[in-house]
Parts: sequence; structure tokens; C-alpha cells
Amino acid sequence: MNLRLILGTLMLAVCGLVACSSTSSGSSPSAVTCNLPSGVQVALAYPISGATSVPDAPGLVILAVSSPLPSTWQTVATLTGGSSPTFEGFVTTSASPFPTPFATPSFANPSFQTSGLNAGFASGANIAISLNNSAAGCNNFPVVGTFTTQ
Repeated sequence: MNLRLILGTLMLAVCGLVACSSTSSGSSPSAVTCNLPSGVQVALAYPISGATSVPDAPGLVILAVSSPLPSTWQTVATLTGGSSPTFEGFVTTSASPFPTPFATPSFANPSFQTSGLNAGFASGANIAISLNNSAAGCNNFPVVGTFTTQ
């Protein structure tokens, strides 16, 4: 036999054994939760959490925050049932005019941050709005609220 063929076969066998001896359990990576900055409270102001018949393309999400979130934070819009999330950044906005209906947060003196929601959703879609800190490397997003499209 050709020496190259023998060495090539031997290398493939060794590589196969190394790959098979991997200790990976096949499980998904562990969850790393995006934690809000200490003391910060957040509420979904628009659309109102739990709302039904929200337009299929609401255009924006408004969060009431006890202290503005840093620019590394984003909203995450996810269809319940596991669709790919849509990430959008924030803009701090004035107190009015806001679309209606608009939720009043449970905490005093809120600031408001607006996030574009460029995605359109199918009729009757259940949407979860979560938060992501892009600087933290987290993959488990705290849900701020949910709504259903019309």
C-alpha cells in the first residue's frame, strides 16, 4: 500500500476517535439573564401589556422607566412560540404626545424610552417584549410585557 494512503487513513481514524470522545452532553448553553441596573423599574406603557387588537405593525414600543436605560439596552420583540427575535435600540422621549391607549406605570416620576418596532406581525400574533443588554452577553431576556395583534 501507498505510505500516504496508510498515513491518511490513520489520521482520519485518530480524528474520528478524538471527535467521538468529546464530553459534550448535547445540551443547550446555560442561560445568562440580562439583569436590569440596580433599582431600575421598567413597565410596558405602549402597547399596554395584555392588550389585544394591537395593530399588526405598531411601529414603536414605549417603556416607562424609573431611570433611563443605557444605550447598550435594547427591546426584543419575540413571537410566542419561538420565532427569531427582533432587536431594536432606544431613544429617550418627552412625556407627550403618546399613542392611546397608554398605560400609567406603578412607580412615580417615570421617564419614557421609545424603541422602533420595524417588524410587522401576522394577525392574532402573541408578542413578548423583553429587554437585552448587548454589552452583557446575556441570552435570557426579562419580559416587560406581552400583547396580541388584531
